Amino acid sequence: DRQAVHIELMFRLTSSLKKPNYMVIKRKISSGKLEADLLAARYLSHYLLIRQMGFPADSWQTVKIELSPKND
Repeated sequence: DRQAVHIELMFRLTSSLKKPNYMVIKRKISSGKLEADLLAARYLSHYLLIRQMGFPADSWQTVKIELSPKND
């Protein structure tokens, strides 16, 4: 049962002395499938851990994710 999924996540990287490199991820638009939302948030958090220096600190950023079945 694969369907097209639209997810929007928001993230913010914080650079404070109390919590350096602190990351917050929130769902802006849910896909309606918790598993898909959590998996997308997990992969986004891994990506941000690697690439966090390329994003501005202390500002919310939005990520739009479109997933659809592969057509062979």
